[in-house]
Order: sequence, then C-alpha cells, then structure tokens
Amino acid sequence: MAEKNLLINNRTVTYKGIFKVDELFNIINQLIEERGYRKNEKKTEEKVTPTGRRTYVELRPLKVKTNYVKFMLKIKITLSNITESIKEVQGVKKKFEQGDIEVIFDAWSITDYASRWGMKPLAFFFKAFINKFIYTLPLETGFTGELVSDTDYISEQLRAFFNLYKFQSRDALNPQEKPLESDNQESLTPEPHRELP
Repeated sequence: MAEKNLLINNRTVTYKGIFKVDELFNIINQLIEERGYRKNEKKTEEKVTPTGRRTYVELRPLKVKTNYVKFMLKIKITLSNITESIKEVQGVKKKFEQGDIEVIFDAWSITDYASRWGMKPLAFFFKAFINKFIYTLPLETGFTGELVSDTDYISEQLRAFFNLYKFQSRDALNPQEKPLESDNQESLTPEPHRELP
C-alpha cells in the first residue's frame, strides 16, 4: 500500500492577456522533461462558450527516485475566454490567443515502504511511526526538498514566461489604447516666477 504525502497544495500561477497555446504547452513539457519527469496526461476537456473557448488540461508527471519513492506533480491548466486575435509586434502581424490562464500545482511524494520489508506490517508500522514523529531519515528529507524545488522551478519559469507575453502585449497595444504623450512640452515645465507690481 502506497502512502501519499501532499507537500505543495494549490500553488497558482495566473495570467490574463495575449499568448500562444502551443508555446504554453511546449514550455510546460520542456520544463517537466528538464527536471526528469515523465509526462502523463490525465484529462483534457474543451468547451466552446459564447465568450470564447474554455480548455481544461490535467497533467500528472511522474518521477521515479527509487523503487520505493516517486514524485508526482498534478498540474491543472485552465484556459478560459479564449479568442483569436491578430496583433502587430515590432511591425510584424502575429496571430495570438487572448484570454485567461490559470495553472495550479500540487506536489505529491509517493512512498511504498510496505513492499520494501516484504509486506511485514509490524516493520511498516515502526518505520512510519519513527519517520513521522521521532526522526526523519536524511535521505527522505532530501527527496521532499527536491520535489519542492522542482515545483518552485517549474512555477517560477512559467511565471517568467507569462511576463514575456506581458512585455509583448505592451508593444501590441492598439493605437487608441497607447498611453497619451503630450505634444505640448511647455505645459510640463513650470512657469517662471514673476514679480507682482
């Protein structure tokens, strides 16, 4: 019987603006593989609504550390109000999707020490009791630290990826949405002080 420990619960990364769906999933797959996880897609749903397309994807990447310890990330990606738009970025027209993105991370440590001791219940009980209440073995502490580090890395890289799109979307603003620049520089400079007669 495997024991699951939830180390990170509902770490959320959100973004609203323009993006490319294929680049989003490519960067998530690249980050997962970079950290040594094997991709596992659990669920995909897509629904067309009057406000745009809604897509839900649940990934469960798995990383096997030993025969008895595994890491599982649960990544829930929700794309909502997705519409296609064409924006001009640095003089070139590009096709983007526009909408809201929410990515939620859960990190699970899965241990199966029962099979390690040949399914002897007394040994499993003592191991679990000592591990939880008396002394955590350094090897197991390092494993959980690695899982938290992997989740932090993936979520921060994804946040940085979204920040790049925020920068691009600033360049792609419509002319009527651009900040107003004052043509009259005299109104910005203070008037010289005059003496009253």
